[in-house]
Amino acid sequence: MPLAERLLLLTAWADEGGTGGETTELTLAGAELLELVLAGRVNIRNGSIRTTGSGERPTTVLEGLAEEFETNEPIEAADWIGGNAGRVRDACLRNLTDRGLVHEQRKRRWGFWPVRQYVVEPGAQQSTLDELREFATGSDSARKVVALAELLRTAERLHDVLPEAEAREVARRLDEHDGDTAVHEAIDKAVEQVRLAVQTATTAGAFVAVTNT
Repeated sequence: MPLAERLLLLTAWADEGGTGGETTELTLAGAELLELVLAGRVNIRNGSIRTTGSGERPTTVLEGLAEEFETNEPIEAADWIGGNAGRVRDACLRNLTDRGLVHEQRKRRWGFWPVRQYVVEPGAQQSTLDELREFATGSDSARKVVALAELLRTAERLHDVLPEAEAREVARRLDEHDGDTAVHEAIDKAVEQVRLAVQTATTAGAFVAVTNT
């Protein structure tokens, strides 16, 4: 399962049908970019996404994503994340719903505001939670588990999906940077761009709020 789908699945489970706010959505797009980085299809240099012309076939939510970068000039990573957050979220929800892992429900808030909720199929999140817990105990984990843990921390969702003690242990292990240095460097570069995209979105939102007052 792609990183973005895992992240959204855990978010919907923790929020009892919600899909998180803007920070979570931006992190979903960052997860897609990180899939390409871990597969060796692109790298991030000076904030720009650059194709490598090689690498493994990535598991991404968006079909043909690697090829999109091969036909385009280098693009700022934070700009791509900000511009594709909604696209990635919608693709994740569609894929998870089609596979029966989440179920869309339509309700009315306060009796009249229509809202959509995405209820997670019981147990669908368990295998991913188990992998995070194994990482917390000090077990060697696959690079995607490490990446998911860092993405959850970036989206400020780590303490929502794990008990406090386990979330602290996951954060401690991430800070120690055990294991493959190259993997950690790739994850750090992608996460840095997610944070930049979040900062940009927050600044833009604050500007709009001020100009409308």
